[in-house]
This record gives sequence, C-alpha cells and structure tokens, in this order.
Amino acid sequence: WREFSHRPDWRALLGPAEGALLPPRRWLIKRAVHRGKGVSLATTAELLNASSDARALLALHPDAVVQRYVDAAFLVGGRKLSLRLYSLLTCSRPLRVYLYTEGFALFATDEYE
Repeated sequence: WREFSHRPDWRALLGPAEGALLPPRRWLIKRAVHRGKGVSLATTAELLNASSDARALLALHPDAVVQRYVDAAFLVGGRKLSLRLYSLLTCSRPLRVYLYTEGFALFATDEYE
C-alpha cells in the first residue's frame, strides 16, 4: 500500500469511483496473516475516503496488500484454487524475468458456494 499510495496517479489506478457510469470496483485488503484471516473487502469509495475503516486499517497495517477482487472465482472440481509461482525480475530494459520451475497449487478444503 505504501508504494501504491505514493504514486501521483494512485486514484486513477483504482478505476471508476462510486457513482460513475461504470460499476464500482471491489478490493481485497490482505494483511500478513494466513488462511483467510486478516482479509477485508472494500469499495473504491472506501479506499478514496480518508476517514473510512478501510483507510484506518491500511494505516494500522502498512504492510497490507490491496488487490482487485475477482468476482468469478477460478474453480477446479468446485473448489477455489490459488497458484503460487516464483519469479525473479533482473532487468526492466530489456525485460528479463526468470520463472522458477517448481510452483504449487493451494486448493480450498470446502466447495465454493
């Protein structure tokens, strides 16, 4: 959040604000806690409002990650799936990225509703 909020165009990155013609976006706020704990949902308007609970949460946890919420979950066998792949970026011009050959998948224990 620290790097994101210091960009001069960070509000534009959030997309259309509440009340715009396009539907508002929803965002996940993830703290460094495992197994779904420490995850909150916020709207674009809440992230833009300096006095909102979402902004207070981000102030308390500067290491939190803000990520766009995906409405249509990726399912395998009716369960949510998360892929963990590791990469190393060594140069941006020219772009040089190395992908570690071993990754892993995390499957939810319960079926997605």
